[in-house]
Amino acid sequence: MHRSWRCVPLLPALYCVVILAACSDKQGTVVIKPQFDDAGPFSEGLAIVKVGDKWGYIDKQGTVVTKPQFDYAESFSEGLAVVKVGGKWGYIDKRGIVVIKPQFDDALFFSEGLAIVQVGDKYGFIDKQGTVAIKPQFDGGSSFSDGLAHVKVGEKYGFIDKQGSVVIKPQFDFAGPFSEGLAIVKGGGKWGYIDKRGIVVIKPQFDNAWPFSEGLAHVKVREKHGFIGK
Repeated sequence: MHRSWRCVPLLPALYCVVILAACSDKQGTVVIKPQFDDAGPFSEGLAIVKVGDKWGYIDKQGTVVTKPQFDYAESFSEGLAVVKVGGKWGYIDKRGIVVIKPQFDDALFFSEGLAIVQVGDKYGFIDKQGTVAIKPQFDGGSSFSDGLAHVKVGEKYGFIDKQGSVVIKPQFDFAGPFSEGLAIVKGGGKWGYIDKRGIVVIKPQFDNAWPFSEGLAHVKVREKHGFIGK
């Protein structure tokens, strides 16, 4: 599981400065004074904060809505947040109530109604009731995006749909999420892009690459960075 893909949409008008563990508006005015040991961005109206060695949640007024009690916590996505308690991962709602008990060895945020979880050394997907939707069978993977999720089988990456069917066979050295119809893949030490049919539309040629956003993708060639179109 690749935590680099744990991104969730940020609330544009309010963001957290983690260094200070305070929150500022667009004018830089402190609206929640520095008081936390760490903090994360606002998502769906709440932000994670750390007090001592525990994590909880505050609203945009700085009011604690879920007291710091978790060993680790992440941002809300689709109404639920993944939290860690006693070495296991589960999910809470915005009231702070555990709706899927901590039982997984690892877990990511919900995306498109499903979340990837680790059970033992295998990965599968659950729905918001905690029911297994795709049984743990993969060696790695990440959240659904554009209807597909990349998964690892052995040492190669491919893509599955929400029924767990392989739609692009594992063949890549690495893969990232689909965004705007294309996904980054790595082969032969270089990065390129495929479409949802698994066809290479931009051949692997970059030293690093990132998902498309607003029609452009950030790429790296040797030590220089630039952007490409589709």
